[in-house]
Amino acid sequence: MKTEEKAMVIREYSKVELVFSSSESEAVKIALVNLRRDLIRTLDCSVTAGGIIRILVGTVGNLPELDKKADISKLQAEDGTYRKEAFLIQEKDGELLIAGTDRRGTIYGIYDFCEWLGVSPWYFFADVPVRRRSEAVIESGYCKVDYPSVEYRGIFINDEEELEHWVWRYMGETTIGVKTYEKIFELLLRLKLNYIWPAMHVNSFNLKPENGALANRMGIVVGTSHCDMLMRSNNREWKPWLAKKGYTDVEYDFSIPGRNREILKEYWRESVEQNRDFEVSYTVGMRGIHDSGFETKSLEGLTGEKLLKAKIELLESVMAAQQEILSETLDTEPMKTFVPYKEVLELYDNGLNVPEDLTLIWTNDNYGYVRRYPGEKEKARKSGNGIYYHNSYWAPPGASYLFICSIPMSHTRNELLKAYKEGIQKVWVTNFGAIKPLEQQLSFYAKLAWEADEEANRDLETFDEKIFLTRWLDSMFTGQPGKAVAPLLLEFDQLTNARKLEHMDDDCFSQTAFGDEAAARMHRYEYICSELEKIYESLPEQEKDAFFQMVLMKVQAAYFTNGMYYYADRSRLCIRQGKNSDAKRYTDKSHEFDLARRKLLYYYNHVMSNGKWNGILTPEDFPPPRTAMYPSCQVPLHAAADRLIVTCWNNQSEFTFTDSKHGNAKWIELANAGDGALPYKIEKPEWLEIVGALPTEGTLTKETRFVFSVIPQDKLAEAVRSENASNDAQSSLVRHGTITIFSGTQKIAVIPVTDETDDVKDSVQKDAEDAKLTKDQAAHVAIEDSGRCVIEAENGTAVSKLDAANWKIIPHLGRSQGSLLEADTPGAQWSCPFYLTQGGDFVLELHRFPTLCSVGRIRIGISVDNGEMNVFESQSTDEHRANWKHNILNNVDKLSGRFTGLAAGLHKLTFTAIDPYVSFTRAVLYDEKSEAGKQLSYQLTSPAKLVDGDYKRSNLGIVLSNPECEMLPENIDLDAYCEHWYGNVTPEPRPVLYLPLSAGKDTLEDDDIIIRQEESSDVITPQQILEKAGNPVTEANGIINIDAASAMAQTAFASTHDSADGISWSYCDSPAYNESGLAMYIEQESLSWSEQEAPSLHYTVKAQGGHYRIWVHTWQWGDDCSHYTVGVDGIIVPEKELYGGRPLWKYSSEHVWKWAPVWECELEKGQHEISVHSINSRLRIDQIRLEKV
Repeated sequence: MKTEEKAMVIREYSKVELVFSSSESEAVKIALVNLRRDLIRTLDCSVTAGGIIRILVGTVGNLPELDKKADISKLQAEDGTYRKEAFLIQEKDGELLIAGTDRRGTIYGIYDFCEWLGVSPWYFFADVPVRRRSEAVIESGYCKVDYPSVEYRGIFINDEEELEHWVWRYMGETTIGVKTYEKIFELLLRLKLNYIWPAMHVNSFNLKPENGALANRMGIVVGTSHCDMLMRSNNREWKPWLAKKGYTDVEYDFSIPGRNREILKEYWRESVEQNRDFEVSYTVGMRGIHDSGFETKSLEGLTGEKLLKAKIELLESVMAAQQEILSETLDTEPMKTFVPYKEVLELYDNGLNVPEDLTLIWTNDNYGYVRRYPGEKEKARKSGNGIYYHNSYWAPPGASYLFICSIPMSHTRNELLKAYKEGIQKVWVTNFGAIKPLEQQLSFYAKLAWEADEEANRDLETFDEKIFLTRWLDSMFTGQPGKAVAPLLLEFDQLTNARKLEHMDDDCFSQTAFGDEAAARMHRYEYICSELEKIYESLPEQEKDAFFQMVLMKVQAAYFTNGMYYYADRSRLCIRQGKNSDAKRYTDKSHEFDLARRKLLYYYNHVMSNGKWNGILTPEDFPPPRTAMYPSCQVPLHAAADRLIVTCWNNQSEFTFTDSKHGNAKWIELANAGDGALPYKIEKPEWLEIVGALPTEGTLTKETRFVFSVIPQDKLAEAVRSENASNDAQSSLVRHGTITIFSGTQKIAVIPVTDETDDVKDSVQKDAEDAKLTKDQAAHVAIEDSGRCVIEAENGTAVSKLDAANWKIIPHLGRSQGSLLEADTPGAQWSCPFYLTQGGDFVLELHRFPTLCSVGRIRIGISVDNGEMNVFESQSTDEHRANWKHNILNNVDKLSGRFTGLAAGLHKLTFTAIDPYVSFTRAVLYDEKSEAGKQLSYQLTSPAKLVDGDYKRSNLGIVLSNPECEMLPENIDLDAYCEHWYGNVTPEPRPVLYLPLSAGKDTLEDDDIIIRQEESSDVITPQQILEKAGNPVTEANGIINIDAASAMAQTAFASTHDSADGISWSYCDSPAYNESGLAMYIEQESLSWSEQEAPSLHYTVKAQGGHYRIWVHTWQWGDDCSHYTVGVDGIIVPEKELYGGRPLWKYSSEHVWKWAPVWECELEKGQHEISVHSINSRLRIDQIRLEKV
């Protein structure tokens, strides 16, 4: 608002008069109280009658003086009516005028001015300091008019247990209530939102009428989700209501006529009566309690079309009854919504009649991909369309994301703007979990919903997320850090969303195929952390907590999580490669990263902001579901003799360098199998340099990677160039040589190397000239290297006129890096050049952005050199179809097809959109003779549904940007790092968890017995565990303790048995003995067996005799890897009889180790055999305990 001419100046300590009408709504008056407070906080003004500075505030029609002075006609639409929720801020004749077309319009005008003064919407929920200023200057004639695009813009507070835990500690409430909602509602209004689906896991909004009264007083519209009808929150409201009424033998089932149905109507009617004086929206329809299916007991016996028709008629009768209740109870017409979701969607698609006055609320797949858009008939509905979207989600096992949100803002924008374009403009509501730590995403979403119509007079900052982030950060922190921070956060989201923190798993990212993608990711996290930490250090002390909780925490958390899994993966890789001492070192490193993350969480909850946020970020506790924990590490079981081990880039026996534009690096690793020191020596051609200037000769004590990069010929001295010139008759630009590895005087390996970079560059240039490519096109030719050629959508604008071709580049949305290329319309074509160094048959893998189209198809045609078009079609058109789960975990849908008989040289690849909105990040051509090509060829001939274990190559399409990315991650001192950032904090040891002896069958129950461990220094070695197999395990003090991994010794007293189909056991670390224990598991994914055919572990025990309870200590990822049983003296207990027939897996078991009392038996004195049978793979077992009872 500042210009050269100072027309209106509000100076520090000024006397300011707020002029408003006593007839203003209470909501506006509450905002005026906050305006008064904000003037005091920013300028220390004296807000009083008769002040020198006058600020006139009001809703049109309430303050005649304001209506006369302000240009309120600017708030009108083309038809002369006032726009909903519009506001005007205007300087006129030395006065500030704030006018709104309705109560929320006025409130938004007030808070818009407050934010300009220096009060962030996040002053409470993220501790952003209020900016003190000496004066506020408003330019002469300043006038801002603004209004929303989407009518109802809201959030869903869901999976809110962490918010509840924080409320207990900080807000002084026994549950989320008016004190908390007052802060939430103010936040929403300051962000220009107006709608909420309140918390429904921990309590019912309705149970405290003052909650609804507060929302109405403040100007917030309250609604409910797809499973909660007519403002009832069934999960916490149905049973208490029945108890209060004294009703028994009642079910939440409208199909049961008579008394049952009438009680349901009474239940709904009382809710409407309670909320009749409030501005609320009513969800109409019916599903089961707490997101369960539509209950229809009276329709049992019907099948097929008859059942479908009966369900449709029943749901129509439900809606008619609810409509009748609303019309009889209310004097005004509220917004009413219908959510065609899950089983209700099937009814809708088969002819369910939904009244015209109901707004249809469509859904995404819970991961940010819109499932379908309204058709022409639905677009014409007078009540409009809405969407329920997600930036947070409690999912089935292994698929929740509730720690942080890494969905890129460009992803949210692109999906929601397409939804807006397709007619979803009435309601947007997004699940933001417990609000924190999603400050960035919530702010972006609020702004996007406000400006989605793309009107030219708008600033449209959300249409460029870099601009949005820059301004958002600069508005909260001094020194204008936004320009530096924004690109780092954008890269962070792309990097992290390739596999969300919550979804991390073993071997998600390759460390061997075409380089080390996992290490490259670690380097990017190292860089992002380092740069953001410098900015943090430069901030004033009072701003650091806010920066940490909104920016730095999630980046450090991602760095630590990726480090946990990187080093765990590397430990297992080293065991396979024979690098025993490095495997132990990497296991320790993985544990260090794990501890670092726990220290971060301790700091966030207990130290940051003086412990204000204790309880709100607990991703290792339940509920809600836990984040990924306990990656599987391997340590050597036996010592190995000293021996030099050589491993090579991409497991190749020779290197050829072809692509001078990209990283163009290859590496070898040297390691000692034993614990000693080995001399080494490397001889190489002069035209190869070692990145990082590592010595070519020395002593090796740990695994070391030597990254080789080509020195261009024009940079070598003439003598060297002549000495190493090729005698190849075909080209003098090709160079040959060898890399020779010695251990002492012994030659260990000879690796032939060839440099074709200059030759390929020359050939590409000549072919480009012949093809009449432009300079830009020639500069972006994708070049094959080592049997792989990567075509990046990022280069789209450089090689083609996208607008004319109906394609568009979407920045910051490529998987892991780069941009997304999306077709607006069917028939859109885009072509790009690529160069093959050798001819042959190739498999093309398209990395499709996994958008959905549940009522259509997703196809793209690809051709080479204008030849026959190969149609690539995704079967994953909706949630739970085909490879959808795999796609959402990896945020990519990989489609493959063959192109045979391609010659060496320049080619043109053409993409033709067959269906709208098809999009991709990159296309990767693999020579069918390469290992990746063989895998893809096999998949093409065996197109079975992908499961996580069948396709672990996460990316392999990324061309690393520079040779440094190929180096091993920095060996950081994590103890010193954590002490610097979090102080000398010591998190408590993780608790020991036990299933109770008696429990219900509800998998959502959290009834674990939690035992806090006393600190202990006890550790054990693998050899000591194996030695336990030398004798039967003998009872002591009524206890028989078995270490599962002792079975690897294969003795008469402890042994492993393979499954009937020959699958063998593997081992990994366990938390026993202060994280030095070992566990047994079947490493392959998604395998299962019958009880009789399952792989098993067998142990001989010596009992004193009596009645024993068998406990088993397991780690479970989810229900599909939780099944096992036990055997006693050769008799296998049927799994269904374990634990009294109750489920051994619950949501509280996800990602943690837990003891379960699975069976009780009588044992005579003497020796017995105890066995454990793993019905699923990936179940980890580390200890079995027999307890005399």
